[in-house]
Amino acid sequence: MSTNRRGWARFMDFLAYIAIIFIGIALLISAILNEGQFTRALELLANILAYIVVAFCAFFYAFRSRRNQVWYIVAYFVAITLIVIFLILPLFQ
Repeated sequence: MSTNRRGWARFMDFLAYIAIIFIGIALLISAILNEGQFTRALELLANILAYIVVAFCAFFYAFRSRRNQVWYIVAYFVAITLIVIFLILPLFQ
C-alpha cells in the first residue's frame, strides 16, 4: 500500500470515527432531552460524514476493479447522484 493511500485510509477512518461519535452524542441527547434543533444538526452532520466515507471507499473499489471498470464507475456515479437527490437534498429542506 502506498504512503498516499495509507494517508487517505487514515483520513477515512477518522471521518468514520467522528460520524459514529456524532451519532452517539445525538442519540444520547435525544434520549435525555426532547429532540431539539441541536440533536437534529448532529444527526445531519453524522449522516453526511457517513455518506462521504462510504462514497470514498466505494470509489476506490470501483476505480481499482479489474472487471468492467467503466461500468463500475458509471454505476457508482449513478448511485451517488441518487443518494444526493433522494437523501442529502431533502435533509436541507
